[in-house]
Order: sequence, then structure tokens, then C-alpha cells
Amino acid sequence: MESNDDADADADSILMQIIIIVVLTIINAFFAMSEMAVISANKTKIEIFAKDGNKKAKLVQKLNENQTNFLSTIQVGITLAGFFSSATAAGSIADLFSSWLSSLNIAYADTIAVVVITLLLSFLTLIFGELLPKKIALAFPEKIAMSVSGIINFVRILTIPLVKLLSGTCNLIAKLIG
Repeated sequence: MESNDDADADADSILMQIIIIVVLTIINAFFAMSEMAVISANKTKIEIFAKDGNKKAKLVQKLNENQTNFLSTIQVGITLAGFFSSATAAGSIADLFSSWLSSLNIAYADTIAVVVITLLLSFLTLIFGELLPKKIALAFPEKIAMSVSGIINFVRILTIPLVKLLSGTCNLIAKLIG
């Protein structure tokens, strides 16, 4: 039988895993919202703001100048957030759910737990990490684009080596397959 200390440790561990998943979903949401806002921002409005000396508008223009790098940066952020979120859920929450299913003598408890947790996490990530943030970005594209431009530009600079590696690999594979 499990002691109260072990049960408390399990509860604390699960709470920490849930917090990590929520933070990663927020990061995913930030990148999804940023992508939609920057791409859908009215170029004429952004140009007017930039001509008036708005530095954030100038950054939005810079991000739009090379959309391949911009989109690659966004995709790296979304992919990493999703990867770590899935790994966190699979590594702890699915194990706990599997143990509970096993205690009910349910066959294939491990497989069922991974599938259920993966589907639940995917659903929540799609709603809160993708669809809702993109809907918000479409409602206020210029305001959001200018608000996120500094952070996205910083992340773009940080990910330049990874983006170049990914782009180079993709280009090489495209050449190989014609």
C-alpha cells in the first residue's frame, strides 16, 4: 500500500507536469498567434506606422521581408513546444493513468493510456495552442504583430543556425528527389 508521503509526491509530480504542459501550450499559442498576426497584418497600416517612426512596425516589416525564415522560426518554436509537451505527458501522466487502468484490470492499460492522453493533449493543444490564438490574432493583427515583433525577432536570431540546417537539409532532399 502506498504511503501518504508517496501519494503526496505523486500528486506534486503530476501537478508539476500539468504546469509544464500548460506553459508549453502557452508558448505554442504565442507562436501560432504571432504567425497569424504578422502574416495577416495590413501591410499598408504597418508601413504607415513604420514611416511614423514606430520601431515595432519596422520589425514587423523586417519579419515579412523574409517569410521563409520567419515561418521557419515559428515552426521551430511550435515543434519544440509540442515535442516537449508530448514527452512530458507521455512520461508521467500516461504512466499514472496506465497504473490506474491496470488497477481496474484493464488489458493493454499502457497502450490505452498513451493513446487517451495523446488524444486529450492534442485536442487541448489544438484549441488553446492553435485555433483560439489564431482567432485572436485575426481580430487584432497589427496590434499583436507589433507587440510580438521584438520577441519573435530575438527568437529568429537565436534559431538562425537551426533554421539554416533545416532549410539546407530540405533543399538537399528536394534536389535529390528532383
